[in-house]
Amino acid sequence: MIILLKDLLTFLLLPVMYVQGKQVRKSIPELPEAQGQEGIVGEPTGVHKNILLLGESTLAGVGVPTHQEGFAGALGQSLASRLHQGIQWKVYARSGYTARRVTDKLIPKIAETETDLIIIGLGGNDTFTLNKHWTRDIEKLITTLRLKYHTTPLVFINLPPVAHFPALPKVLRFCLGHHMDKLRVQLTTIVQEKTNCYFLDEKITIKDWAAKYGLENKPEFYFSDGIHPTKLTYRVWAQNVAEYITKNQLI
Repeated sequence: MIILLKDLLTFLLLPVMYVQGKQVRKSIPELPEAQGQEGIVGEPTGVHKNILLLGESTLAGVGVPTHQEGFAGALGQSLASRLHQGIQWKVYARSGYTARRVTDKLIPKIAETETDLIIIGLGGNDTFTLNKHWTRDIEKLITTLRLKYHTTPLVFINLPPVAHFPALPKVLRFCLGHHMDKLRVQLTTIVQEKTNCYFLDEKITIKDWAAKYGLENKPEFYFSDGIHPTKLTYRVWAQNVAEYITKNQLI
């Protein structure tokens, strides 16, 4: 019943969302993607675990100058520290991409024929566009990856905390946060039916992260432009994902 009421309220608020959305797009600066598509943590001649990172702007490192300072570099460092082993990572991600565009445009460009782990970061743009075909698009993405990597673990990381983006007005945060909650439930259902496919479905909240990692509970520390992460956020997020990966022995 609560979901239906939120659906109805979102529908009624569509005109307000449209106006606020245009205002937000004008007010937020267009930040570039991070530089440096790949990197190695550990001795260059040593044995490494290989990771591919696939997704939207957060995986593309928007908000920091280089991927070394973004999610990919932070995840590599955190996993290397936990596993006491070298990590080699490479990013295939684009700002503004939905699950469908990642499948159609990015997966065909992946040059690697083998990898130990694939990290997938999506949900933001599918939320902003109110995608009603998320289940279909995720199913296609998984199927397409499985044609290239038959048994490699696929890990979908947390969906971004749209409901907490400081740049969004309250109406947008409410409506988009509700839509993202629906995407989260759908993704959880899909992953449960797949082999060697995982979803870190924990909701990201600044309050919880601040308490867990001993940080200040100030949103301005975590968002570079009110939407995309800062270096601090990428580091904390990567630690969170590395904990999940090592706890479940996915690499």
